[in-house]
Order: sequence, then C-alpha cells, then structure tokens
Amino acid sequence: MAAAQLPAPLDYVQTLEPLEGKTLILKQVTCQAEGKPLTLGRLYVSRTDKGQYQASRIEYNEQGKYILDHGKTSPSVYKYYDKYVTRQQPFSLTTMNAIIGLWRFFGMRFSLEKVTYYCKMS
Repeated sequence: MAAAQLPAPLDYVQTLEPLEGKTLILKQVTCQAEGKPLTLGRLYVSRTDKGQYQASRIEYNEQGKYILDHGKTSPSVYKYYDKYVTRQQPFSLTTMNAIIGLWRFFGMRFSLEKVTYYCKMS
C-alpha cells in the first residue's frame, strides 16, 4: 500500500515506525456496543529487515481511545496491544493470523465495564 493510497487518518494517530517505502498491511476494526458510540481502529503493519512484521502505525477514534485507555485494566483487551504495539515486539504473519483467528473463534467480541462490544475486521 503506497503512502498516496492511505485512507484519511482517524482522530488519533500514533506513528511507531516510518511508513515511507514500506509494504503495509492494513487491518481495520469496527466495534459496536448497545448504547455506545461506534469504535473505529486501524493498525498498519510493516515487514522488518529480518522478515518479521511490526506495528508501524495505529489510528483510532474517540471511542477507540476510551477503550484503549480503560482497557488497560482488562488483561484480555490489553495483552496483545501492549506486547505488539506498546513494546513493538516483532511477529510472524502466522502469529498475527493466529491471534485474529482466535478472536474470530470467540466471536469477535470483548467486554469492558460490563458492556459487550461486537467487532468486524477488514
């Protein structure tokens, strides 16, 4: 995905690695919970020099910021974010697909503050 083709950024952008000249994988997540605003997030993943992958940029809207800020108290919500985004640990495509597959197996949902969010990923 070339830089000219990137979608307009969401409200909050955290660039972890330069995106220029890199092949990117974009994962978009949309989550909805009854009585809550729509949650939007994007994760840009790039290939490292060692053939692994790494989070390069994360974007989210106001509700996404709320979930990340408050999800730190919920290990099931925050575990992988901390490992692969905050600490920038490289991973294989197999690992990424396994995490996504596991989330799909459990219904693409999570709970925070006694509210269940249902998600879609593209």
